[in-house]
Amino acid sequence: MPLQQHQFLILTALVESSGKEVSREALRRSLWPDQQFLDFENGINTAVARLRQSLGDSAENPRFIATRRGHGYRLLLPVTWVRPAGDSGDHQGATPAALPEPPARAATAPWPGSVRSRFFGLTIGIVALLGASFVLSWNRAVSHPPDQRAVSSAARTDFSVYPPPGAALTGSFALSPDGRWLAFVAAPATFEQSRIWLRSLDGVAARPLAGTENAAMPFWSPDGGSLGFFADGRLKTIDLRNGQTTTLARAPRGRGGAWSADGVILFAPDVDSGILSIPASGGAPSLATDVAGAPSHRFPCYLPDGRHFLFLVLRDDRDESEIHWGRLGGPETGRLLTASSNAVYTKPGYLIFARGAALLAQRFDAGGLRTIAPPIVVSERVGVYGEAGPTGLGAFSVSADGTLATTDILRPALRFSWFDRHGRRIGTVGPPGDYEDFDLAPDAAHIAVARYDSRKRSSDVMTMDLRSGVQTQITDDPWPDGALAWAPGDNRLAFTSLRAGTWTAVVRDVALDGRERQVGACGDFDAWFPDGAHVLCGRAAEKGRSLWKLPADGRGAPVSIVDGVSPVAGARVSPDGRWLAYSPEQAARQREVWVVGLRKEALPRAVSLGPGTTPHWRRDARELFFLSGQRLVAVPVETRSQTPFGVPVPLFDAPLPARDSLADFPPQFAVSPDGSRFLFAIPTESSPRLAIHVVPNWTAARPAEHSW
Repeated sequence: MPLQQHQFLILTALVESSGKEVSREALRRSLWPDQQFLDFENGINTAVARLRQSLGDSAENPRFIATRRGHGYRLLLPVTWVRPAGDSGDHQGATPAALPEPPARAATAPWPGSVRSRFFGLTIGIVALLGASFVLSWNRAVSHPPDQRAVSSAARTDFSVYPPPGAALTGSFALSPDGRWLAFVAAPATFEQSRIWLRSLDGVAARPLAGTENAAMPFWSPDGGSLGFFADGRLKTIDLRNGQTTTLARAPRGRGGAWSADGVILFAPDVDSGILSIPASGGAPSLATDVAGAPSHRFPCYLPDGRHFLFLVLRDDRDESEIHWGRLGGPETGRLLTASSNAVYTKPGYLIFARGAALLAQRFDAGGLRTIAPPIVVSERVGVYGEAGPTGLGAFSVSADGTLATTDILRPALRFSWFDRHGRRIGTVGPPGDYEDFDLAPDAAHIAVARYDSRKRSSDVMTMDLRSGVQTQITDDPWPDGALAWAPGDNRLAFTSLRAGTWTAVVRDVALDGRERQVGACGDFDAWFPDGAHVLCGRAAEKGRSLWKLPADGRGAPVSIVDGVSPVAGARVSPDGRWLAYSPEQAARQREVWVVGLRKEALPRAVSLGPGTTPHWRRDARELFFLSGQRLVAVPVETRSQTPFGVPVPLFDAPLPARDSLADFPPQFAVSPDGSRFLFAIPTESSPRLAIHVVPNWTAARPAEHSW
């Protein structure tokens, strides 16, 4: 009966205690004596569950291992110590077969001395119950470089990987080519602090990788010795053998990479770019695909010959996106299938991709570049990153040995809470929900909310009474709606919607008959002007994006306000109409809050003096608030001064949901008219923890006849 490393250590501890309870803390010290970054609670639970499974035991009706919840474990069977062959020591008892000593671990992680010196052998009542001799063997966890023994995927059972303490998984992860390692991104409240963690699938410990701060979308080198990733607006690599990181190319909002055996990396540098190629050793990028009018090419994946590759052609309607093939050094491309996510190739000849909410596998002839049979369902539910605003990254990864990792990208339940200027929670409003965006009404008694519907995989607009918590549905259609803003002084609500096939600004009267008017194309809707007759929208431009002033009635020509900026993370016009505050990307993908005079009073200037997103004005325009990471900051404004913007003053750290650098939309908040209270949507304590589910040898577990 082969046991993995941590199962072996737990059983050894139980046997050595001979019927006495072994505390969870004692197990933690035995299993992870030198590790600080680990979800010990979940790790112990997982290891004990796997040991029980190996023994055929049950926590509900234990025969071998008893549990005292929250305290420890006790072996229920008698133990007899025996002498191995050749041992001259005087030990009591006898057994037909003595246990061999486990093999020594690598020098970097020595085998616990108590076991090395005292483990002679044992026989227990399990022998009779299992009807066979009971022999333990240890399958040790490997450490990089990957040149040691590994447990095959066929020997493993399904299990889940949880984030380290104090952090949350972001949905961005990748299995190593040999299926022995999982690289995943975990983040605290702010994406600036996300980083890659590395975990062996033969163990429970995970360790963070220094130099991967702000990371997203890791991908492996074919030999498993390096990782590529995106961080700080750059494509980077890290050598796992020595920890060295290398910056290869500019990638403002990278959308996926792939690494060939010949050392060529394919990557999508931005949300509206084609696929580029670059040597992993460094050099100048070259164009591999031309978007040719498509919104975006992204998430490349090499095919077995190392010359052809797959990529996603993203459409505004994500479910109408397509998987195409391309070839290095040539302009040829071809369409393969319709998908809702990227696709990956895996042996013995499948494409894995999402369509709708399901994860599918379709037989594929890599040499002939054609699909062979209808797809089959691998999982009824899989997440796709950016479901409210299409991103197209499927929450799955497949290794060459048949290991599959998936997650549903469970979204935390959020609840609206008021905080004072000291960060004290002073009130909670309405029921928990999957809220994406919100804006405070002029009467400060209502909010407009974009709420995600997992059944439709899109968001609808509703209003909520902040006094009673009563919600009123405003839109109910198949298309995502969001980016909300109330008109000043009345009941009109502006938002963006995909109902016209492209992102369009819509103005709706929520109090009267619900009449709507489509204002015009608007990739990033931001705010109203104080006159209530115009809205502020972001549109693509020849260089970057531009902020435009659009007539709210849909009549008249738009006027450009700011040209050639990067996509902004929030923009607001001051209530007196004098200033526009916005948050463009600067160097290394850092955002700052800038202001520009709308009456030709001043050139654009930075006021955040550091990172900043999501600006909001106090109603009298005497303060400007923004988020710097998770910290809420206030900038005093002297409206009659020639230098009106004062020094930023930190207020408090907001309990925001976890994010990483793949997130396109900044965290949201709202400000009371007098600037004394701040409304945030914060995770509830009962929010589900996102976990990555690992299925070894997915081809053996797939449904045989369930086709799409």
